[in-house]
Amino acid sequence: MNRDHYAVVAGITRYPGVNDLQSPVMDARMFRDWLVDPLGGQLPKEHVKTITTKPTGTAVTDPYLARPIKRQIDHALELIHTEVNQAVEEDPQRWENTRLYLYVSGHGIMPGRGDAALLLADARPGRYENLELRSYVDWYRNCAVFREVVVFADCCRTYFRLVEPSTVGFDVCSRPKERVRTLVGYAAGPDDPAYEERELAIDPDKRRGYFTRALVDGLRRARNDPAFNAVTSVTLAEYVAVAVLEATRGRPVPQQVEMPSDAGHPIVFSSARGQETGMVTIRFPSGWTAPVDLLQGTVRTTYDPTVGPWTLPLPPGAYAVVRCGTFDGAPFADGGMFMAAIGGSCVIQL
Repeated sequence: MNRDHYAVVAGITRYPGVNDLQSPVMDARMFRDWLVDPLGGQLPKEHVKTITTKPTGTAVTDPYLARPIKRQIDHALELIHTEVNQAVEEDPQRWENTRLYLYVSGHGIMPGRGDAALLLADARPGRYENLELRSYVDWYRNCAVFREVVVFADCCRTYFRLVEPSTVGFDVCSRPKERVRTLVGYAAGPDDPAYEERELAIDPDKRRGYFTRALVDGLRRARNDPAFNAVTSVTLAEYVAVAVLEATRGRPVPQQVEMPSDAGHPIVFSSARGQETGMVTIRFPSGWTAPVDLLQGTVRTTYDPTVGPWTLPLPPGAYAVVRCGTFDGAPFADGGMFMAAIGGSCVIQL
């Protein structure tokens, strides 16, 4: 168990002042399940505070009375701060192992002076109550309650120029105490939408946000970073970006994830594990004879297409085929990007 890891997980489906969503509560539960999984995040269950729309009861019609609201999330964070500060005071060496996960799913905006914000259940026109995430990340960087802070937001980032971003509900810190490692993953780019699964082939009770599904899949299945023999922020970002783009390619605005990661100081998400490989056959466009590279993170493997289709075993993860010695995948379908799944075999037509 990761005894010094904590999480606040929020999912909001009902918005009396805006319009309801389908998947955020189930998204939140899906992420929580990974957090407490002994083969996943390995958090003690009591370290995860889940704040979601209540599944039963009379639906609230007055936005002012709707829940969850920002104060509930701040209170959950405050309780965690108290527990972590006490543990670190008793044993300062524990700080090196501390981590906070903050996951949110629901309606989202990009405020006039912010990056991305979760709309709270009491949001309504003229008063879009929100939790602006960049300000919280900045606060954690300055106050260093945790060694690592991981933020994921499965929300739209529609630009609302006149909406003020929320303030952080905690006192400011005079200066950074220690260097804090952070990973921030937004489901969409600036002023872009994030989508829920609506395919008829998917049972309504099993539909999720594309970002959350790819996120949890990636935490379980992305390629191991060879430096750690485990999934890291670098390999997770690769996996999620490609998976979400592929899943939403038919939408009016394909969803492009923002999850910049520091390759020099990655966050490690899972213990070392073996990975089942699958046989992948890469077929080239008719007449293509120029050498190509297969990119897997920073690793390049060169191939001569004149030999014919390229068949090789690949662990699950995100890959790209590009012109040899470049990052140019423009000549190929989907820019040369593709996903390798767990086990089995597949054919990639470039």
